Parts: sequence; C-alpha cells; structure tokens
Amino acid sequence: MKPQMQRLKAGLASVVAVALAVASGAHALSSATARKSPELALALWPSNGLARERLAYRTFVESARRAIPEAKDDRPEKPDPDLEAERTGPLGSLDLRPFALAATPDAIRALRDAPLSPKAHVILALSLQDPVRREKIVQLASQLNRRDLPLQGLVLESRVAAGDYAGTIATLDQILRVHPQRQAEFFPILTGALRQRATISAFRNLLSDPVPWRDAFLMHAAADADAARNLADIREATDFGNSEFDKSLIANLARNGDLEVAARLYRKIGNASPTNEFLWSSAYPPFDWTFAQQPGLRAQLSKNDRDLEFAIDQGNGGALASKLIRRPSDRFTVTVRYELTDPSLGKDLKLSLMCNGQSQPFFESSFADQKGRFNIDQNPGCDYLVLAIIGRSWTGGSALNGSITDVLITAR
Repeated sequence: MKPQMQRLKAGLASVVAVALAVASGAHALSSATARKSPELALALWPSNGLARERLAYRTFVESARRAIPEAKDDRPEKPDPDLEAERTGPLGSLDLRPFALAATPDAIRALRDAPLSPKAHVILALSLQDPVRREKIVQLASQLNRRDLPLQGLVLESRVAAGDYAGTIATLDQILRVHPQRQAEFFPILTGALRQRATISAFRNLLSDPVPWRDAFLMHAAADADAARNLADIREATDFGNSEFDKSLIANLARNGDLEVAARLYRKIGNASPTNEFLWSSAYPPFDWTFAQQPGLRAQLSKNDRDLEFAIDQGNGGALASKLIRRPSDRFTVTVRYELTDPSLGKDLKLSLMCNGQSQPFFESSFADQKGRFNIDQNPGCDYLVLAIIGRSWTGGSALNGSITDVLITAR
C-alpha cells in the first residue's frame, strides 16, 4: 500500500509542478508580450494589468486619432500601435471624453490588477465631467508616477488652466528632464508661459540652474518677441555662460524694435566703449560692427587688431562695415581715419547714416569730399542710426583696397 501511496503523491507533485511551470511560463510570456501585443498577453494571463492598461490606452488613442483627418495622413502604412499610443498628437483640440469613456472598462480592470497604472489613471480622469474629481485623480496619480508623458501632460493642462505659472514651469521641467526628445513639442508651451511678466521670477529661479534643456530653450525663446523682453530682464540678473544666446538675444531684441531694452542689455554684457570712439568689436551686432564677408567684398581686422582692412574687387560694392548707434545730438561730427592703396579712389568710399528700420540714408558723403570728417546738421527725427561705411569698385576700374584706423563721433 505504501508504494502505491508514494507513487500517488509523486504523481500529484508532478502534476502540481507542471501546472505551476505552465502558469509561471504563461505569466512570464504574458509580461514579455504586454507592451507589443497586449491582446496576446491577456489571452495568456487575463490578470495582466500592464497589458490591460496598454490595450485600454491604445484603444483610446486610436479612436481619437481616427476622428482627426490630418492625423491619418502622416501615419506610416503599418504604424506600430504602441508607438502611436506614446506619440503626442493634435488631440488637445478634441473633446476626448467620448473616447476615454469607451476605454474606461479596460482602464478600471487594469487598475484592479495594477493600481499604479499611469495611463489607466489618464483615461479615468479624461472620462470624468466633474473637473474637481478629474483634478484630484490627476494630482494623486502624478504623485505615484512622474515619468509617464500622458499623465504629466494632464498635470500640465491643469496647471495652465489654473494660471499656475510656477506649477506649469515645474511640470514642463519634469517632462523635459525625462523626455528630452520632446523639446520641439513642449518648448512652445514653455515660451508661451515666458511671455507673461508674472513668470519672470519663476523662470529666473529655474534657469539659474543648468538644467539639461536650458541652452536649447534659451535659443528658442530668444526668437520670440514677447518672451525675449522678459528674457532680457532675466539675463541682466543671471549669466548663463552662453555667448551665442547673448548674441542672439541682443540681435533679436533690436530686430523686433525693442532698441532700448537691447541697448541696456548690450551695455551690461557687451563691449560698449565708455567714449565715442568705436572699437572694432563684432561680438554683439548690431551695436557692434557687422563686417562684409562675401566674395569680392571683404573687411576684417588686421593682425594687430587695431585697423580694419578691406578689399573690394572690380564690379563689387556694398557696406564694408555697419553698426547701430544712438544719435548723440542734433549736430555732431563723424571723423574717420583711413588710408587707401590708391588715394584717388576716395570718391568711391562713403559714409552713410540712416534711421534704424529705414531703407534710404538721410546723409551720405564720399571720403574724398570731406577728407574723412563729416559734419551732420540734419535731425532725422529718430533716436537710433545705422552708421555704414560703403565702398564700390567699378567694372573696368581698379580694386578698392585700404584700411580704417578708427571712427570717432563728437557733438557740436
């Protein structure tokens, strides 16, 4: 009897072991396939909360995208549904509640098996009409998971809707740290927040630290006229150690017509001379010099960095050097010390002055006529002038070569 009992026990143990092995294998396979094939994962293991979440979120996103014609046209012929579900698209302009409601049963089942499922919380929140309950779910879920992009997108939406600029900036910082590849999507939102004067303090605090996305964002925001004004205030208080950004910000402010703001920032961080003698710096145009650098028309500093050397080939001409200056007074004198390889060509080198933003000069005179000394008596009615040194070498004539030692302005 004992041998039969032992064989029975051994047989039962073998059956249990096989069942456990099968179950373990099914669970492992279900886990492995949950991301790419949630349907298969659920067939293998119906209690796989991750697979149920994936299925719910994919259903939600795909049904929403089908409602947007432009979202269909740019999809590949055989898109990866999982990647599509991760991709942020033009869904923000759509009422997402009907699509969330359709996916809610699977989302609730996912939360029963995996209570921390972030995308299931997203669907549940979007399915609610009550904004208070929706906000509560979003906030509680975000405390559990700060890496999930759709969930953080809902947090961001709630911050923007509430006018919570500090919270908006903090949420965007969190998103961009975890998902740096999404800068193109979120920088416009961050720039929109920077346009508000009320956000300057929050941005100053955030950008004072070298966050990973800071330099890319600074260059992006500097191109926005409203954001650039606020960036100028922040830059006056904080040195980001980014000369390319400084150069871009000053140039864009001037281009947008914010000349006083640009000039103030230039005086703080640029190479503004304390006298009216203009150094040959080209670090921060347009307040520093812009030199011609094109075939047949070139201007560059000499080896001693004191003189501006220039060369104009036959048949070429244009501005050799130009800069933006503040009009010193109603009547002033511009003195230019120069030397030409052929002094007889002084008539082909001119001083030009025009109001910033204008296309025609209000003053233009050749170096030969004034011998490098120009008295300006006109009041053009503008505060900022573009001073340019223009040269031309005529076809069939001689090349125009020479150097300029300095340019000096004095009031009269």
